[in-house]
Amino acid sequence: MFKKNEDWNIWEEEDVIEEPKENANKKDKKKRKLLKRNKKTEKKEEEVWDESGEIDYLSEDSDAIYSKDDEVRYSKKKIAIFSIIVVLIGLFGIGYFNTDFDENNKAYVVSYDLHYERKYVEKADDLYNYCLNLEEELKTIIPALASNSLETTNEVQKILQTLNAKTDNVSRYTEVPQIMANYNDNLISFAMSTETMLETMLGNYTSSDYMAWAESAYNDFVDSLNTLKYLRSQIDFVIYRNVYGGEENE
Repeated sequence: MFKKNEDWNIWEEEDVIEEPKENANKKDKKKRKLLKRNKKTEKKEEEVWDESGEIDYLSEDSDAIYSKDDEVRYSKKKIAIFSIIVVLIGLFGIGYFNTDFDENNKAYVVSYDLHYERKYVEKADDLYNYCLNLEEELKTIIPALASNSLETTNEVQKILQTLNAKTDNVSRYTEVPQIMANYNDNLISFAMSTETMLETMLGNYTSSDYMAWAESAYNDFVDSLNTLKYLRSQIDFVIYRNVYGGEENE
């Protein structure tokens, strides 16, 4: 009864508004850029995997592979392990520094007082050992001074300067342990008397009685040095009394 009407489009062909070519070109460019970026992203995702098939977390392009939380947990774990290692090494070093061992490798605790006393002895030994070496040197210097005065005089002057500097270094030390005060006084006194002897040698080597005087002076030097050696040997029993039984061990 009714005739079928043809499909009707509210937009007639002539009414369709054509999109400006400029906008179309922009869309094409945008599409090309998007495709190019997608390819670049795919390439980057491939690069963050190393040859072993594992993710290279150090790659600057790997931020899309793992989360920031994973990175933080990984860093904290490394820091914690490193800190534990440092603490253990420090404790071992402190323990070793505060321990003495005898010939049987038995351990003995080193108290604070012993550290304090050993610090002084270390400084005093610099002067003491220098005086010990003079015992042999003077055997050669005393006769040589009369026969080869120019060269030997320069040598004696250098010895005097060094001895004076080392003596001043010990005499100015203000933390001498009370138990070592007597040794300290004897050491400084011996060094100063040796300086006086050397100065007299420089001013007396042209005298006719130089050798007689020098031999007597040297004998006095050796006697005083032997006394100092004995006092120094007693110092070892003081600074190692934890090993020798003079101090209660833990």
